[in-house]
Amino acid sequence: MKESTETYVTEKWGVIVFKESPKDWSPIKTCRHCVLRETIEDCRRAACSPEFRVDGKDGYFTVQDIQNPEKT
Repeated sequence: MKESTETYVTEKWGVIVFKESPKDWSPIKTCRHCVLRETIEDCRRAACSPEFRVDGKDGYFTVQDIQNPEKT
């Protein structure tokens, strides 16, 4: 799947999606909600802050659909 500023592909989570943070959130609160906060390499690559996004939005990445484990 091609990455965009709306999605990001990770080894751990698969495809995750960008969510705009509420205007009253601080950067610390926004980062706390991001699934990339524990993976510094992915955190640095993902376009989540206004200076790295064409739309100028600030936000975080989250899992949209959690896959069910295969039943054996």
